[in-house]
Amino acid sequence: MEKIQPAARLIDDLYADSMELLEMVMSLNDEFGIEIGAVDVAGMRTVADVREAVARHLLGAQVPG
Repeated sequence: MEKIQPAARLIDDLYADSMELLEMVMSLNDEFGIEIGAVDVAGMRTVADVREAVARHLLGAQVPG
């Protein structure tokens, strides 16, 4: 069994389509209580990009306003 690598490309390597990407982002938003928006999604090309977007939003959510 092969593990998904951070450099794996969402569309080219994992064959995700736009609907699957949308569902993934909605699930991440629900699971982590964050709001990944269209700007972030447009920049997501790899698994590492997704991880970085989630981390960035989690860190932003913890900063006192």
